[in-house]
Amino acid sequence: MEGLQPHPHLKDLFIQGYGAMEFPSWMMNDGLHSLLPNLINIQILECMSCKILPPFSQLPSLKSLELEDMKEVVELKDGEGSSATPIVLFPSLELLRLSRLSKLKELWRMEGPSFSQLSKLNICDFWNLESLQLHSSPYLSELNIKNCRNLASLELPLSHGLSELRIIDCPILESVNVASFTSLEKLTLRGVRAEVLRHLIFVSASSSLKSLHICQIDGMIADPEEEPEVPLRYVSTLETLYIWKCSGLTTLLHWMGNLSSLTFLLIYHCPELTSLPQQIFSLQKLQTLYLCDYGYPHLNKKYNKETGEDRAKIAHIPHVRFYLDYLTRWKLEKPFK
Repeated sequence: MEGLQPHPHLKDLFIQGYGAMEFPSWMMNDGLHSLLPNLINIQILECMSCKILPPFSQLPSLKSLELEDMKEVVELKDGEGSSATPIVLFPSLELLRLSRLSKLKELWRMEGPSFSQLSKLNICDFWNLESLQLHSSPYLSELNIKNCRNLASLELPLSHGLSELRIIDCPILESVNVASFTSLEKLTLRGVRAEVLRHLIFVSASSSLKSLHICQIDGMIADPEEEPEVPLRYVSTLETLYIWKCSGLTTLLHWMGNLSSLTFLLIYHCPELTSLPQQIFSLQKLQTLYLCDYGYPHLNKKYNKETGEDRAKIAHIPHVRFYLDYLTRWKLEKPFK
């Protein structure tokens, strides 16, 4: 690739399976921004031996950057600046998708005026990433963090536009520093600590949260006799609630009655949950209820139409299901993937 320096009017760059340890010198040049001033989209896949990425952060027109399957990368080059005139990183970037950069320990510095146009950020399979700090990104609307198993701390900016947040399989994440969400509509959490769940719901209380998906979170309610603060009681805008494979969940407490806008409730394979609270009767907007407890048919026995002793609690709900067929389960699992 050394002799393939492209024309300065190039708009799209796609590289797959480049086998060398270093990218060509024209890509590693700190003057890359002047060589490719019109480049808009970059996609680099399966460059398994490369260790240092070029200074893409300088490119003035770059709107989309996708990096995937680059297991040897240890450094993201961001060019040279001075203390008087620090470099503004990614001035036009709107989409950043990073996946399976397993040795990388830190990202570009996301501070100051950098990343000022970023709207979607996806980070997946960063096994050595221990902390993530996102500073002011006024247009950030969607943030996805998945399978970062050493991620211990997360700092999020006050983003008035953030509408969707997904955190999947970050088991040791314990510190989430965020003041509040004002526009969050969809929150999906799988494989995180219960404390993270409680904190994120608490800071979402002032937003218009409409959809909450919870999966594989133990200890949501550790002891029903000593009920912890459940911020969900304040989220009256919630319309969709998934509770999926949460062991240790023995009861849904009286705050269920505060979810006055709820139209869809799914409870899937929570084996220790044996009953629903009386307050579910007050959810007059609830249209669809799934109670799927395969192998532990407590809920089925209590609420089935023919012989269920507590069927009256849910008689006002038009659509009640106790089983998921394969296609329906696949559709409902999509938010957690």
